[in-house]
Amino acid sequence: MTKAVYSKMLLAITMCIAVAACGRDAAAPEASTTPAPDAAPAVPGIVPPATETAVARVESVMVSRPQEAPHSIRIQASGIVGTRGWSGARLVPIENVEGGKTRSFNLVAMSPATGQGAGPTEIVEAELQLDMLPNGTEMIRVVGATNEVSAFMP
Repeated sequence: MTKAVYSKMLLAITMCIAVAACGRDAAAPEASTTPAPDAAPAVPGIVPPATETAVARVESVMVSRPQEAPHSIRIQASGIVGTRGWSGARLVPIENVEGGKTRSFNLVAMSPATGQGAGPTEIVEAELQLDMLPNGTEMIRVVGATNEVSAFMP
């Protein structure tokens, strides 16, 4: 092996070692031993007792036309709240300032009257029947605190 080849190999090995050693001074972050919650969405912040607020997460939205009123639409939505004891879930229209083809609603519910309930998450459901929607409406969007779910018009 010639001296030039040997020098280049030595330089390459030295560079690899130097790059591998970069950042060794910094302390490695400790691994968390607390398991992450499965599907338990937390209600953002502390919600005062008997306060209407958005559900933590919207789970499903279904839009249909009732047989008894074929020109109406029925919107059914379900969502998850962070604790037990929530009630009065309902769909609240969001003003459509853009004039688009999507109509939006907030899925809200009333927090427990005695403060934050204990226990696992709970599913709440709301239904709204509308006799009229603006012409050209193609989609219904339901919004929660952490997500939104949309469904096409039937």
